[in-house]
Amino acid sequence: MDGITQYLLTITAAAIICALISTFLKTKGSIFSVIKLLTGLFMALCAVSPFLNIKDLDFYGFMDSIHFDAQEAVSIGENMVMESTGKIIKDQVAAYILDKAATMELDIEVEVTLDSSNPPQPCAVTLKGAVSPYAKEILSQYINNTLGIAKEDQFWK
Repeated sequence: MDGITQYLLTITAAAIICALISTFLKTKGSIFSVIKLLTGLFMALCAVSPFLNIKDLDFYGFMDSIHFDAQEAVSIGENMVMESTGKIIKDQVAAYILDKAATMELDIEVEVTLDSSNPPQPCAVTLKGAVSPYAKEILSQYINNTLGIAKEDQFWK
């Protein structure tokens, strides 16, 4: 705020000085034209002087930081999309397995593990519950055939 106040005081003082000079030297002719030109240049110099005093102005560094910030924002956005997509896929696969288990009258819990591909794919499943060996085999085969999760990647607890 001090910089703006200082700038306004400088412009005001310059305007007063130019007005006084113009008032006291009210002669006609080429001298008056030169004085008007000089006072105009003085006002212009006072108006742009704060911009001439900027030190260490690094436009390239500024642009690089903007580019880096944009890349960071894109990376954060991509991570958020991957996380939310992964959660949706996990929920849908778990619901699919639970729906099949419900038709078989099984009471189980399902935890789905995803790989790191884009979009993530289910690569393993952990099933918890008291299930007969026959029902376990039927559900395991169903998961393998419909979801592509191999029997060795299905963990029963």
